[in-house]
Amino acid sequence: MLTAKMQIDLICWLLEIVRGLWFLYLTTLRRNKQVHRLALLAFDNAMAVQIGGSQANGYSSGDAINALKEAAAKTLPAGYTYDWAGQSREELKAGSQTMMILGLGLVFVFLILAALYESWKVPFAVLFSVPSGMIGAALVPFLLNFTGRYALANDIYMQIGLLTLVGLAAKNAILIIEYAKIRVDERGMNVVDAAIEAAKIRLRPILMTSFAFILGVFPLAISTGAGSGARTSMGITVVAGMTTATLFGIFIIPMLFIIIETLGPGLFTNRKKDHE
Repeated sequence: MLTAKMQIDLICWLLEIVRGLWFLYLTTLRRNKQVHRLALLAFDNAMAVQIGGSQANGYSSGDAINALKEAAAKTLPAGYTYDWAGQSREELKAGSQTMMILGLGLVFVFLILAALYESWKVPFAVLFSVPSGMIGAALVPFLLNFTGRYALANDIYMQIGLLTLVGLAAKNAILIIEYAKIRVDERGMNVVDAAIEAAKIRLRPILMTSFAFILGVFPLAISTGAGSGARTSMGITVVAGMTTATLFGIFIIPMLFIIIETLGPGLFTNRKKDHE
C-alpha cells in the first residue's frame, strides 16, 4: 500500500507530466501560428501585387479580362494602375495581331493565284469564297460557349485554325475555278456553262477531300484531358469552318467565277494567246 507521502509524490509527479505536455502543446501552437503576408513583386521597375484567377463556367478568358478591366476602372484609386502577365498578356497581344495575320495570309494566296491564272481578277473569285468558312469558324464556337461545357476564346490556337481555313477554303475554290478557267480560255465555252460543268465534275473530289479532312480533325474537337483546351479550340474552329466552307462553297464559288469573269478582260491575258 502507498503511504500518504507516496500518494502526494505521485500526484505531484502526474501534475508535472500534465504541465509539461501542456507547455509543449502551447509551444507548438505558437510555432505554427504564422501570418501569411501578400507578396510584393517588382513589375516594370514598380512595386506590384500579383493577382491570379480563372473564369467561371460558361465564360471565356476574354470575358474575365473585360470584367477585371471594368472592376479596376471603378475601384483603383488615383496613382494606381494595372497590367497583365502570363497567358493573359499573351492573349491580349495575340488578339491585336489576328487581322494582320489573316491579311498577310490572304495577300500570299492572292499573289500565288495571280501567278497561277495570269490574271489579277480571277484570284478574287477564290478569295471571296473564304468568308464562307470564316462564318462557321466564328459562329459555332460562339454558340458552344453558351452550353457551359466549352470556354472558347480568340486565342492563338483559334487563330492558327482560321489561318488554316484560308488555305482549305481556297483549295475548294481552286478545284472548281481551274476547270472553269480552262474551258473558257481554251475551249471558248460560255462562262455560265463552264462554271456549272466544272462544279459538277469537281463535286466529288471536293466532298471527298473536305470530309476526309474534317473526320481527321474531329478527334481534336472532342478531346479531353490535359492540354485539351488548345486541341478543342483549334479542332472546333477547323471542323466548323471547313463544314460551312464545303456546304456553301460548292454553290458560292461558281457564282463568284461567273460574276468576276463577266466584269471584263483581265489585266494579264493567257500567254498562249499572246504568242498567237
